[in-house]
Amino acid sequence: RFKSITIDKRLPSSIQREHFYHELCHILRHAGRQIIMPAAFRELQEWDATNFTRYAALPIHMLSSIEFSHPGIIDYLSSQFGVTPEL
Repeated sequence: RFKSITIDKRLPSSIQREHFYHELCHILRHAGRQIIMPAAFRELQEWDATNFTRYAALPIHMLSSIEFSHPGIIDYLSSQFGVTPEL
């Protein structure tokens, strides 16, 4: 029943953070072994983990005071939350 998350330390810290949240979602919300489950169910779990990553890395309650019309908002959020600009 032991569960762990292994992150590649050679990756940049922003990508490590995103991988952590993605894998944390699998531990908290998913069951089963993806190797033996139907492809559609596995895709659903991956979609859910990707979506969870966005909300975990950029909590909505912390975004309420941010001005989103600023031209450099992507870079600002990326640096403030330690994530990649793509996220």
